[in-house]
Amino acid sequence: MDIIINKKAVFILSLGMLLSHNVSAEAEVDKINPTITVGMTYTDNVDLTSTNEESDLVLRVTPSLGDAGISTQGSRLRTQLNYSVSGLSYESNSNSNDLNHNLAASANAEIIKNAIFLDAFANTRQVLLDQNTSSSSDGISGSNNLTNTYTYGLTASWKKNWERYATSDFSYSYDEVKLSGGDDSTGNRFNFHFANGPKFNQYFWDLNYNYNETRYDSDSPDTTTKIAYITLGYHYSRLLDLRIRLGQEDYDNTVDDGFGWTVGGNWHPSERTSLDASWGQRAFGRTAFLDFSHRTKRITWQVNYSDDVTNSRGQLIENSQSINDINANPDDNQSANINGIDVPLATFDPNLRLTRRLTGSASAHYNKSSFTLSLYAERLYYGDADNKDNDNQGASLNWGFRIGGKTLMNTRLSWDSLEDLDVNNTQKRMGLSWSLNRTFSPTLTGNIGYTYTNNDADIKLTEYDENRVFVNISKSYR
Repeated sequence: MDIIINKKAVFILSLGMLLSHNVSAEAEVDKINPTITVGMTYTDNVDLTSTNEESDLVLRVTPSLGDAGISTQGSRLRTQLNYSVSGLSYESNSNSNDLNHNLAASANAEIIKNAIFLDAFANTRQVLLDQNTSSSSDGISGSNNLTNTYTYGLTASWKKNWERYATSDFSYSYDEVKLSGGDDSTGNRFNFHFANGPKFNQYFWDLNYNYNETRYDSDSPDTTTKIAYITLGYHYSRLLDLRIRLGQEDYDNTVDDGFGWTVGGNWHPSERTSLDASWGQRAFGRTAFLDFSHRTKRITWQVNYSDDVTNSRGQLIENSQSINDINANPDDNQSANINGIDVPLATFDPNLRLTRRLTGSASAHYNKSSFTLSLYAERLYYGDADNKDNDNQGASLNWGFRIGGKTLMNTRLSWDSLEDLDVNNTQKRMGLSWSLNRTFSPTLTGNIGYTYTNNDADIKLTEYDENRVFVNISKSYR
């Protein structure tokens, strides 16, 4: 895999660091816990094919900066850096030997106290190119369907408190997304936010305007979106807020444009229960939003629904601005997401789309066991919200059982149905995984496990069965 050192990415992060150096010279640096993970994985179908299946034994060595990486915290400066590199060595298919780099870095600085702020980020990861071509999430099997993505950006903000009557925030953002396989792009975004201050006790309001422009180096269509809305709200009681939102959306003729409105509210009857919901009409048609959670003594319930207009690039930028655990063991990740596909980024597609997505989960704890049932269903529309283009759904059941204080057993069963009407292909994928995780000492952990994946598809070239057995050991240095 190519290693790209992008001068603009280095410049953006360096600029953020240099400007913030004068802001907080007394920033504290958290202790670094470098970690190295060594693992062996046996697969009976390394190319994820339905015929002429080949087995292989893969050695994976992953040094990293640890789960938390490196972070600094000062009165006006915060930085985070996490990095890992995973080397893959195949016993039979040496041409597949590879290095996968994962970077997540950010810097947040208050340049002028309570006024000027600077935020920078950089991220490197691997994403799936095409859900109609077989691939695993960790890149061991069918790795030709993964591509490196490099994202970085800089945001400058001016914020002001207008006494206690209002607050304002004006920001400009520049970002770039680069893919190993092409389709590089640049983005410019302006955002203005004006909202009520604490002087308003019974009522709340805000004005928001967002301009987002994306330009592609390839033949992918450039996009410009403009969204403006006003929200008016009323604190009905300590437990209930009501609101109405009016706005105008312009998606550069890629999704329906026009006027929209929603009505909704927040209800928090107790610490165990919360509900945020709205309903209305947006430019693309009817719309709704739901965020519900309820916790009993043993079970936690969650239900979410949303309508979003975005694309793969926008999701990459959004995910790049948060530091995640990039050092998760790939085989653990396979167990956590055995279908091998991150649904929101299943195919890197630059086109804007409307996604209607419903998710639900129930988590229960009983003695030494924990259970989680998760469900999702989503419909993707391109250009016309009356005719769906893709329909995806899935479910998973997880069971964790603690064997003593240092050993945890995990079992997962999952099912997904992924549809792509552009090529008339529907994949139905079933997965089963089992792992045993052991903590030998505060700095030494290990796990062994098994995974099975069955993929049925209308396009027979994408069908496959795979069995895996893996063992990993991780050592951290404190």
